[in-house]
Amino acid sequence: MNATDDTDKTKAAKLARRYGRGKAKVANFLNTQVRRFLVDRHRPHLPDNKIGRDHLFVACHVAVNAGADEPKLRRRIKAMAPWLSEPETSVLIDKVYGKPLHYGPAGIGCALGVTDADRSRLSLWNIRPVDVTQEYLVKRRKAKKAAHKRDVRAENSSGRKAGRPAKDAPAWKVAGASSKATYYRNLKRAKTESPGETKTPSPAIFSCMYGDAIKVSPLSLTPWAALGMKRATYFRHKKAGTLPRQPVVQATAPTTLIGGINLRLSASPAFRSRLAATSSASGGKQHRARALA
Repeated sequence: MNATDDTDKTKAAKLARRYGRGKAKVANFLNTQVRRFLVDRHRPHLPDNKIGRDHLFVACHVAVNAGADEPKLRRRIKAMAPWLSEPETSVLIDKVYGKPLHYGPAGIGCALGVTDADRSRLSLWNIRPVDVTQEYLVKRRKAKKAAHKRDVRAENSSGRKAGRPAKDAPAWKVAGASSKATYYRNLKRAKTESPGETKTPSPAIFSCMYGDAIKVSPLSLTPWAALGMKRATYFRHKKAGTLPRQPVVQATAPTTLIGGINLRLSASPAFRSRLAATSSASGGKQHRARALA
């Protein structure tokens, strides 16, 4: 590739930029905001002085960076500065397309003299004002974002306090135990040492009652607990043949053994006869009753 090729590419780029064959850039937002500021500052047209010519020069460069072609740029110059003659317009256009200047947010703000009040009032968010620093803008942007989030949270809030709801005091603290382990150890010991009760009789037994009252006497769940000894001691005595006899509980009312469950009955003669008939009808396999002396 020689110097002639480079020259041809440069000319082609200048022609594309001048006659609208270039690609539109992000500078369109910047171009719109510059026009908005100039219309607000110098309405209806730019003044015919040094300030007006400087602002027109900046506006033409920004428009070219945004992708404006030569006919469009001529119309914009005619609308902004109608006092500019045709030869001066051609000279300005050749100068802008010959070497376009790329103004950034800070450069445009300094060239046009944009203040923070102008930026907030006209929504010139892509132009940096000249009377405040970038650090101040960043800090203010973060504060506004945080305030907006607080407003959204307050609007959608249910009214309760933030965080997890406070829990009640645990059971071991309410009981006054020295520790959690001590509380549950004592609770387990109390459940083990407390006497149990027999299970509820089957529905078949209750179906034979016909309204007569049945009271279930409390029985021990395990034989070693009934004898007042530990499980290992019980089986050691059982293996050695020295196991004491089971204690006999005297019933205050006639007691009937039905299905292996000790029942204390307030039984009438009619009920006992019906119960005996039911036992004989079932073959004595499921419901076997006998009177205990």
